[in-house]
Amino acid sequence: MARVAPEASFRMRGGTETYYSVPVFKMNRDIVAISPTKTCVTFSFTRGAHFDDPFGMLRGSGKHSRTVQVKTMEKYPEEPLRHYIRQAIELDMS
Repeated sequence: MARVAPEASFRMRGGTETYYSVPVFKMNRDIVAISPTKTCVTFSFTRGAHFDDPFGMLRGSGKHSRTVQVKTMEKYPEEPLRHYIRQAIELDMS
C-alpha cells in the first residue's frame, strides 16, 4: 500500500472478544481491508465488484465487495494487487 497508495490512511477496524481487528486503508472511504486467516491473507476491496479484472483473481458474489486471497509470499500477486489498488483509489475519488 505504501508504494501504490501512500496517500491512503491506515487504521484498524473491528476487534471483539471473538474477532481480532484488521488493518484497513482509506481514502474518502475504506478501500481495502487486509485479513489474515490460518490458510491465507485476504485483501477485501470495498468496491471490487466494479473493477476491471484482467487477471481473473477477484472472488465474491455480493453487490460491491470482492476479495483476493494470497496463500504464500512466493505467490504474492504484486502486479494484480497494484492494479486493483489503483482502481480502488480511482473509484473512491470519483
